[in-house]
Amino acid sequence: MNWRRQILQNFPAQLYPLTVVVDPDALLQEEEIWQTLKDRGFDLTVYNNPLNFRFMYEHQYRCRWDRGEEAYLVVTIDDRRKLAALPYDILAGGRLLQLSLADLFPRLSYPVMAELDKEYFARLYRIYQDYHGPTLGDSATKHHILKHVFGIVPETIHGPVEITQMLLSRHCRGLRLPEVLDRYLVDVLGRKEVFRHWPLEKIVPSAVAFFKFLQRKWFDFVHGVESREPIIPFDRYDIRVYINDLFADGYLEPVDPPKDKEVPDWARAGVIVDREKARKQDLERLVTTLEKQLDETLDYRDWQKLAVKWAHLLLECDMGGYLTDRRRRELLQDKLDHKFFSWLRESYGRLAMLPYLPQPILVHQVPHFLNYRRTQLDETRQALLVIDGLAMNQWLVIRRELKAGHPNWQLTENQIFAWIPTLTPISRQALFAGKAPLYLAASLLESHKDGQHWRRFWRDAQIPVDKVHYGLLPGTDPAEIRATLASGADIVGLVVRKVDDIMHGMKLGSAGMLQQIALWAQGGYLNGTIDQLLKNGFVVYLTADHGNVAATGQGTITDGILAEARGQRARIYTSKTLVEQAAAGADKAVIWPPVGLPAEYKVLLAKGRSAFTQRGQTVVAHGGTTLEEVIVPFIRIEEAKS
Repeated sequence: MNWRRQILQNFPAQLYPLTVVVDPDALLQEEEIWQTLKDRGFDLTVYNNPLNFRFMYEHQYRCRWDRGEEAYLVVTIDDRRKLAALPYDILAGGRLLQLSLADLFPRLSYPVMAELDKEYFARLYRIYQDYHGPTLGDSATKHHILKHVFGIVPETIHGPVEITQMLLSRHCRGLRLPEVLDRYLVDVLGRKEVFRHWPLEKIVPSAVAFFKFLQRKWFDFVHGVESREPIIPFDRYDIRVYINDLFADGYLEPVDPPKDKEVPDWARAGVIVDREKARKQDLERLVTTLEKQLDETLDYRDWQKLAVKWAHLLLECDMGGYLTDRRRRELLQDKLDHKFFSWLRESYGRLAMLPYLPQPILVHQVPHFLNYRRTQLDETRQALLVIDGLAMNQWLVIRRELKAGHPNWQLTENQIFAWIPTLTPISRQALFAGKAPLYLAASLLESHKDGQHWRRFWRDAQIPVDKVHYGLLPGTDPAEIRATLASGADIVGLVVRKVDDIMHGMKLGSAGMLQQIALWAQGGYLNGTIDQLLKNGFVVYLTADHGNVAATGQGTITDGILAEARGQRARIYTSKTLVEQAAAGADKAVIWPPVGLPAEYKVLLAKGRSAFTQRGQTVVAHGGTTLEEVIVPFIRIEEAKS
């Protein structure tokens, strides 16, 4: 029996209409379990807000049971103490279960297990079945997991060769160790004299920091620079075997050749002979990588990573013009759009069920994530910068300017999903409210309630009203931040409109959009704004409510005022008949299921990269389901620790 089957045996199909589950470890929110429960006919919901829950329960389930219809609901609660807040009729009418990691792994330390990502449970569960020893404490559990799940045995790491091999293996595979394991590994290795000069606290947990460190050491090695400790023995066979792949896969960038020494054959992959040729080769490799990945089965984490690679490709093609095979790019884009849309239709609904730790997944989880870091990690001052409409490839342009202007800033980069349809009133309102759009029906199509939602969220988190600030900034003058700083607030939410303003006036497609954003970034607005926030003690988080995409008009829909919202890529109706009529009258349109939306809203989306505008017209717009519109950056910015 695997760990999922042990849990799923509690949920036979079509037997219990209502089940309440105390699930502090969010086990039911694991993707395969969620999908199996869905296949068995269950709906899952997380109990958070009593009013929101009662609204959903009465309108979607109680009325159906009263009519004699079948419906099967599982309500999950993350804390047993919340059972007292559940309405009596729900507790009395349903069965009660409790699930816990302590039941799955009773002889391992629960606090350590609670930090482990669920994707590693299967491997650990198999190993655990053969463990019959005593109950392990925290340190022994950490060692057990490192060895049996991640293949890292600290006592076998004796010097530069072993630690470099371990870090290459870990970071190239993208292994995500929980912080508690990273701290343990840093502590154990840091006790060894041989690693006294190694920046372990940076390069062990962070792939970005490790490859930045390795890049510097590679330059020193190639150019024969007398390097201080630590020294990486690149010429050792154990390390040399990685060299070609490190440069082919883009982990390291080739450096200029030395002027006074010959480079050995094995090292030539990391030395530039022809810079233009090298960039073209890098781009061709990136296209090949994307083509291969799109043939694989992908989950939401894979799409987040793929969105970054796709953004790099778009940036190089639109600003560098390096990809000469235009047809190949078009075929890749069509394949990407089709596969991503199919995945969204199947899997998008489950994202809202996933926990917001260790990183938020949907935009409405961001305030909850910030509150966790405020209360648990002492981030007493936080600033959320929402760049309205910023797509991933445009973030790469901005990132370049931020790094050039402030190389001492530490950027921790992740990606999150916008709400669909990717319209500002829907996705941005959810972001500032900390709620799915389903619970914002009264104001869902309005865009001026963000501040109210933001203040209400933090009021509920026990933050005094005078310590919370919301602002809408044009994005033209760094002095705009002065009012925010003068407010004395510790929790700041800011919307920067500049990218959205550029978008809605853009006639030159994605290339023109990138050029305008590059000029804006070079003007120093974000550098200046973020710098002032950091100097005033804020940790800065930068994100977007949605992205944007270049689209081609397929013709307008002439339904006058019948649509509640009329975007270039999405339209919203409150009548099934009206949305079906609009879909029938459009060349390229699809009705999107109201995932996470109030049931009365019917959404019509423009297919692919088309728009409900004049036929043949090029626009940069949002509202749809392309990768560029749905997955946006989520960046933590702070001063690098010395």
